[in-house]
Formats: sequence, C-alpha cells, structure tokens
Amino acid sequence: VFIYPSMEPRHIHYSPVEAMVVGTPVLYRKGTLTDLLAGRADLPGACATTEEMRGKAKRLIAGDRALAEAIRAAQGRIVDAFSTDLARRQWAAVLD
Repeated sequence: VFIYPSMEPRHIHYSPVEAMVVGTPVLYRKGTLTDLLAGRADLPGACATTEEMRGKAKRLIAGDRALAEAIRAAQGRIVDAFSTDLARRQWAAVLD
C-alpha cells in the first residue's frame, strides 16, 4: 500500500502515480488534485478522513486482496491523465 496523505488541491507528486503504474494500491485524500484526476468519483482508494485512510491501510497490510484489487482496478482513471496519447491529443488540439 502507498499512503498519499497530501491535502494539496492543485498539486500532485509523481510518486503516487508511479506507484499506481506498477500496481501498488494507493490511498489518497478526497478533495485533492488526485481526487480531481479521478473525476471526484467515489473510488476505493479515496479517503475522506485520516481514520478512513488508516482503516483501509490496515486492511491492506492485513492482506485484504479484494480491497487491493478494487483499488488497482480503479486507479487507471488517474494514471490515464498522464498518458502520452492524451498529451499528444491535447497538443494537437492546440496546434491544429
């Protein structure tokens, strides 16, 4: 598990995204840029409080495979925001 407790609404570090890319379940806070990149959807890695984050982290450390898989399956929404194809399409839209 990667715990990303940042509360920044307009900044994200690369480390949680890199963790997602390699399949690590990432827990992050609702109301942050990470949450915005996820479409503010109620994804399994999103946590409203420190207590919720702690509870999910403990479940993952204890081996909760269902939670880990649910988080991994949903993280693509965030990783896709950093895709090369998306960047190419965005630049093409500006330059065309």
